[in-house]
Amino acid sequence: MYLHPKDWIEFVLLKSGSYEPLTLTFIEKNLRPGQRALLAGVNNGLHVIVAARCVLKSGMVIGVEPQPRSLYRAYKNILLNGLEAEVRLVPAALGKSPGSMPMADAPIDNSATASLFDAPGRTAFQVIVQTIPDVLRNMDVPGLDLILLDVEGYELDVLGGLSKECLPPLLIVEVNPPLLKSAGVEQAAVYRALISLGYSCWNLLGIPAKPDDIVPEQNIVAVLGGSNPPIWADESSCKVLGRE
Repeated sequence: MYLHPKDWIEFVLLKSGSYEPLTLTFIEKNLRPGQRALLAGVNNGLHVIVAARCVLKSGMVIGVEPQPRSLYRAYKNILLNGLEAEVRLVPAALGKSPGSMPMADAPIDNSATASLFDAPGRTAFQVIVQTIPDVLRNMDVPGLDLILLDVEGYELDVLGGLSKECLPPLLIVEVNPPLLKSAGVEQAAVYRALISLGYSCWNLLGIPAKPDDIVPEQNIVAVLGGSNPPIWADESSCKVLGRE
């Protein structure tokens, strides 16, 4: 991957070869060739690349990212890995309804932190907002097997835009307390939204999760009722960059 230490996430990758290893391991264990996944908030493309290597050319990974700098960086890393046939990048934000919104530029030391809740800064973008059903309809994709939402406090709006027809068996949702607080959202509201859609909530290790729990990597796994149980991550088989 093309990485630069000025970005703290990429610095962590360069130093340790690992970032969100439990999340990457969970994705790797639960996506198979021919399946379809949507990842929102692609950052440098790491999670998209891992997912694409799982679904292969018979499947598809949709990466949704409104921040131009992150989208281009992810694009370069996808090309570097020869995964352009498996990945479709969408330059948009996800939300409850179609439209557009201003978004501030991300700080240079963490391109992943740009949020629709931030006040426009020195360079503001007017970004297109789509619902997940809109994205799937526009791309003629009938459904998804997995969704990952890393949307910087905008989780409730994205979940509010989901329809019953496009609910995947597995949803990985970031619950970052500072970001949720800045957005005026309680953690409990995210859990309630998932439960109302028919999901149960767990951490990446397969332990039931509830509001205010400190969950590994700040990601919860929502499992749709009636779905096959997922294969849970474990710390002994964490994903490390550049190693099998």
